[in-house]
Amino acid sequence: MDKQLYDLEPKDLDENPVWIFPMDDSVEDEETVRPVTAKAQLEDLQVIVKTVFEDQTGKKYNGYIYWGEPKKVEYLKPAMFFDESGESGIAFWNGMAEPEDYDFDHAQGILNSESFPIRFESVKAFGLYPIKGELKGIYYIDSNNNVNFKGIPF
Repeated sequence: MDKQLYDLEPKDLDENPVWIFPMDDSVEDEETVRPVTAKAQLEDLQVIVKTVFEDQTGKKYNGYIYWGEPKKVEYLKPAMFFDESGESGIAFWNGMAEPEDYDFDHAQGILNSESFPIRFESVKAFGLYPIKGELKGIYYIDSNNNVNFKGIPF
């Protein structure tokens, strides 16, 4: 039951909380993920794990992180769904580009400045311990090669 990472929905993570990037000849491309059914599948592969996010108002959202070390946003690449379809959400890692206001469009009407910081914790599954963290906005690497963040503009 391979899927593309961008096609994952919250129900997929409810059914299978851990997914791997197989990176072999059986996959379509590097965005292909496969549910983990046995702990042995985790060896030497990149893993995403279902994660629960909670904003400052107490509202909870499902999503995922890239599980592993170091526990820094640029490695964990947190992503949070706003609804059950998985079509609307926010990625908290923007890579080398400073987020533009349109990067926050999906969040408008759902999150605001009072929503932050957003806390997250991955679920414990297949022996993977939970990873916790806190997010203040969308993170990126700035012109000085430092990890920085941009808060919600509304």
